[in-house]
Amino acid sequence: MLFMLKSHISKPEGLSNKQFYGVWLKEAEAAVAAYKAGVIKGIWKVAGKPEVVSILDVESADALESTMLNFPILKLGYSHILNIEWNVLRPYENWHEDLKKVSRRVRLSVLTKKVEVTSLSRLNASRNKEYKITAHL
Repeated sequence: MLFMLKSHISKPEGLSNKQFYGVWLKEAEAAVAAYKAGVIKGIWKVAGKPEVVSILDVESADALESTMLNFPILKLGYSHILNIEWNVLRPYENWHEDLKKVSRRVRLSVLTKKVEVTSLSRLNASRNKEYKITAHL
């Protein structure tokens, strides 16, 4: 499974630059090793912000959490400086196939509504009444 991980790192007051960047360096070294091992498929530092975006390929959400718990920044007790957001990714081709199915259902629904409006118009016309029917789809 592919997961997109966004990590925002905040330097708390009282933590020296040496400590902060030292912890971040250990995290970066582990991330580069995971990249070389193929667990991390891509990793980027957001320019001008203390943020990192990465794509991880792990077996499950459980495996993701296990991987995250082994991040040096967490193992060293600095979880308070890290804000993580993750999203499950799916292949776009699969979405494309789902979209085709949804699109067909929507078209069928529109056709059904047109048939209902046409039937109602005929029914009302047979009663010699004049109705203006407007359908907003």
